[in-house]
Amino acid sequence: MEDQKDQIEGADSAADAPEESAPEKPAASASSVRFNDHITIFPSQPLPHLDRGPVKAYGATGSGKAPSKLYALICHPQYSPRTNKASSYATLINPCLPRLVTKGVIDWPQDKQQCYVFLYEDNNLTPIVKDDTASIALGLKPEIVTSAIVQPLVSALTDMRNKDLIHGAIRPGNLFGRQKAQSIESIAFGDCLSLPCGVDMPALYETVERAMADPIGRGVGTFEDDMYSFGVTLAVLLRSHDPMEGLSDREIIQHKMEHGTFSSLISKDRFGGSILELMRGLLFDDVNQRWTLEDVEAWLEGQRLTNKPPGKKIKAKRPIIIGGQKYSLPELVAYNSAEDPVALVECVENDDMFQWIKRATESKILLENYERAYGLAQEGGRDSNYPDRLATRLSIALHPEAPIRYRELRVFPDGIGKSLSNAIIRKSNPQSYHDLIANFFVMQWIDMHNGAGLDISSLTNRFGTCRKYIKQKQIGYGLERCVYYLNPESHCLSSKLNGFYVRNAEDMIRAFEKISSRADKPLRFFDRHSVAFLSIKDSKIVERFLHDLQSPDEFQVVMAELKVLEAIQRKFKMEKFKGVAKWIADAMEPVYAHIHSRIRRVKLKENIEKIKQSGDLTKLLALFDNDKLFTRDYDEYREAMKHYLLLDKEQKTLELRIEKDPTFGQSTGRTVAAIISCFVAALVIAFTVMVEL
Repeated sequence: MEDQKDQIEGADSAADAPEESAPEKPAASASSVRFNDHITIFPSQPLPHLDRGPVKAYGATGSGKAPSKLYALICHPQYSPRTNKASSYATLINPCLPRLVTKGVIDWPQDKQQCYVFLYEDNNLTPIVKDDTASIALGLKPEIVTSAIVQPLVSALTDMRNKDLIHGAIRPGNLFGRQKAQSIESIAFGDCLSLPCGVDMPALYETVERAMADPIGRGVGTFEDDMYSFGVTLAVLLRSHDPMEGLSDREIIQHKMEHGTFSSLISKDRFGGSILELMRGLLFDDVNQRWTLEDVEAWLEGQRLTNKPPGKKIKAKRPIIIGGQKYSLPELVAYNSAEDPVALVECVENDDMFQWIKRATESKILLENYERAYGLAQEGGRDSNYPDRLATRLSIALHPEAPIRYRELRVFPDGIGKSLSNAIIRKSNPQSYHDLIANFFVMQWIDMHNGAGLDISSLTNRFGTCRKYIKQKQIGYGLERCVYYLNPESHCLSSKLNGFYVRNAEDMIRAFEKISSRADKPLRFFDRHSVAFLSIKDSKIVERFLHDLQSPDEFQVVMAELKVLEAIQRKFKMEKFKGVAKWIADAMEPVYAHIHSRIRRVKLKENIEKIKQSGDLTKLLALFDNDKLFTRDYDEYREAMKHYLLLDKEQKTLELRIEKDPTFGQSTGRTVAAIISCFVAALVIAFTVMVEL
């Protein structure tokens, strides 16, 4: 496994981006933290200009094959970093992309917990914009933007596209370079791996649809979304005025919907020449019209491009009033639908919505979507959730390209997993996610979506499987299993593993080894989250023990936990775990209680005390995983019980006969006494004769 490598590759082999299998212990002073034999990170050297929101940057140094000057991005445990894309990214060699040197888990003293870290080579570049959450209008000259920014960054985007990588964080604050007079040198993108796509992106730089979603629920998106963000970034660098200065994210989204992105961003500026053509091409809200990389490359070569035919935007001839607000665009109705579900229900029930769509929009597709959505909402009955379900169904029908809106959630299907993980970490009530999956809103979203950029088969299968999971109450299933199924990059969220960044079964047992030395360690190893995590990561380890893990019989639970831990140690040929062995040995009381023979119980305890010192869970399990141990003990117990019952029966019979006949047994006693007396007398006579002789 790549996680087990412990090396740093040079420039020629940076693609390997080795990952640490187990974090090093931080120095007692916490002034420096060893990542491995080649790299040291300095918590006392923060680099705020390289931060990405909750992800903080710190100085680092390398030796040997590692670059001497590095920076570390310490990922926030609340967000799942894009670890599954790191290896592909590390193969990219482009001066406009930060070079990933290595990655892995580290014991981070600042937070007193394990964190995931990415280590990049530090080229001494600084952000070209300090704060891109505020109004930006730099007024750079078009020729500078073209030569210093567009040309080099297009090469980086091309390399990323060829590796099927989405950047997901293109914004002025994540562009780095050196500014000289009115020019920019050595331009480069910033990190795109330490946070999920879109999490730290202001609404301005996202497409209208992605901006509507919760930042954590935006999903990976598409390369077309990167082109849009690239276009917005160029626009704010070029313009001299900000038409939307002071507007909230919600107002920005609504402004874009009503006026289009191009007009919203640069309505007061007048660009001449070909740069205007580039801006229009990249800032099309319709993804089918938006320029591709090939279009931008052709533009850089001096070719004039013909814009693609625009899609027809539906705008009603007259507005509809919902909750006192007037709407002329179906998209705006969808955008605000979940804000006041009761008002929307009233509008639907009095037939205003139907008449508005039919007569004011005159869209057959919209009317068909509306009727289907209304029918789906009725299937669940008119319970207390009906207004929320209806609002969700109608918002999908009126704007299928937008995120799914249900109660407080605004998520795209491929963002549900990370959003759910985030909710679990924040200890939010996950009921809305359960309802979202159970009602299969995703299926309606897929059916009504235009299908561009969607893997329909994968989405259908994934959420069909999740519906099956949430219907099962057994440990290892439920919403907990959906977390790791929909978000494979999530670490294990079990409360028993707080402070540890567990990514696989090996990490889990190593974490247990460290926990074993704590005085407050839990009695049991596994809970619903850890079992669900193992079921997704390596089902063969745990699936056959699921029934026993949730048994009311403590004996079965303890034995199942031992079997799971032993299976992990044996499968991955891991080191011995003395702490885990002692921990589980100390929890064996339910097992001892299952053994009836006192002698056998004492002997078993003695054997356990000897074996637990070795930390070999296989040998420990062998003491119990033996049918003869419990079978023989039980058979002997049954025989003893039978013998006891016979004696007890005989005693009661004798007591009953004595009670009825006080003289019972006296004659028999006399006879026995006479026989014994004769026998004793014979022995005395014989002994006397032998002495006389």
